Amino acid sequence: MLANFIITFTPVETYPLTEDLSRHIHAFFFEALKQVDEKLANETHDNQGLKPFACSPLTGKYGKTSTQVLLVKGMKYQLKISTLSEPLFKAFSSYIFPASIGAKTVSIGKMQFFIESVDLKSPNIPEWSEPISYSSAYEQSENYLKNGSIDFINLRFYFKTPTSFKKGNVNYPLPEPALIFKSLISKWNAFSDKKIDPLTDRLYITSCRINTKTYSVKNGEATGFVGTCKMRISSKDKKITVPLLALTKFANYSGVGQKTTMGMGVVRANYGE
Repeated sequence: MLANFIITFTPVETYPLTEDLSRHIHAFFFEALKQVDEKLANETHDNQGLKPFACSPLTGKYGKTSTQVLLVKGMKYQLKISTLSEPLFKAFSSYIFPASIGAKTVSIGKMQFFIESVDLKSPNIPEWSEPISYSSAYEQSENYLKNGSIDFINLRFYFKTPTSFKKGNVNYPLPEPALIFKSLISKWNAFSDKKIDPLTDRLYITSCRINTKTYSVKNGEATGFVGTCKMRISSKDKKITVPLLALTKFANYSGVGQKTTMGMGVVRANYGE
């Protein structure tokens, strides 16, 4: 099951941001799982391969002093946590919806928050839509191509947080179509029963407007790109186009590239003529 949990928090107090918040969001997710299914939490954490979830940074209006960045008491902040498997969807649902009822608080690092709301789709970003199965995501792509001939299909990706890829031992911060879709295919095939073959030679960039930014991660910083990238599929063969469209939808849940469980690679993606 692919799902986006859009969680709105308000801090109990005003807190200075003195630590790596992405690490604490990552820990918050595992602590939530542990409270529902400790075995699943431990198996997910200890797995050395791809993880069936992704997290965004905490977004909202931060306060500032001359020396500090602040999370402001009573201000609303939003977090997106995405699950890529049925067990994680069920377990996190069992934690987060009851936690949002009443005046309960949750901890992220040493900070306490009230949960204002939990939604399974974004009211502002239509691509971050309701939960969907892998098979339904694939069927939506098939249905899009059923009505007549389409001369070309554009894929539009807006990279909202720094995105990068590993090329050997090198951190690579450029939106190469082959790397974007290699990342998506790897994650799809890891958690879906319906496998997708490599298709990355059937895409080319038509426009790109990006810049690079650093992102705080455990033990340092990583450089990634943010901005928009448009691609076109260079084939009318439905055996090629359908999987690429399904992967584009999938990107809205899985994220792209490395460290997506720490807030990198958050993307808004869609397709059309």
